[in-house]
Amino acid sequence: MKLSVKHLLRGGVFALAATFAFAFTQPKNEFNELWGFQGDDAYNVTGVTMGPGPNQYQCNQASGTCLYEDREQTIPVSGAEGVFIPGSALEPEHD
Repeated sequence: MKLSVKHLLRGGVFALAATFAFAFTQPKNEFNELWGFQGDDAYNVTGVTMGPGPNQYQCNQASGTCLYEDREQTIPVSGAEGVFIPGSALEPEHD
């Protein structure tokens, strides 16, 4: 009897921890768009990797917001600070 109470208690603690893990984290939606802006040009960089290549983009170390989740620039991407610099092969999106 004593052993099964211990197992139930451990299982309950594990279930509670799993519940808190899901309740207090916010999964990143991999279908969110990512936008970078340089002057008046908007670049949709969804699925584009960061790097120095012509088909990539960079966020330099200056202050500011590098990427947004929307074209209206109202939802900044946390952890993406800096100034957006598009690669030479990336084309801006036009309305």
